[in-house]
Amino acid sequence: CDIALDVTAAADIGMFELDRYKELFEIGKEAVSAHSKEFIALLNGNWNSKKVLS
Repeated sequence: CDIALDVTAAADIGMFELDRYKELFEIGKEAVSAHSKEFIALLNGNWNSKKVLS
C-alpha cells in the first residue's frame, strides 16, 4: 500500500514538474517570437532605408 502511495506521489510531482516546464517553454517561445519580430522589423527598416538612399 505504501508503494502505491509513493508511486502516486511521484506521478503527481512529475505532472507538476511537466506543467512547470511547459509553462517555461511557452514563455520562451513567446520571447523568441517577439524577438524575431523585432529583428525582422529591424531588417525591414534597414532594407527600406537602403532602398530610399539608392
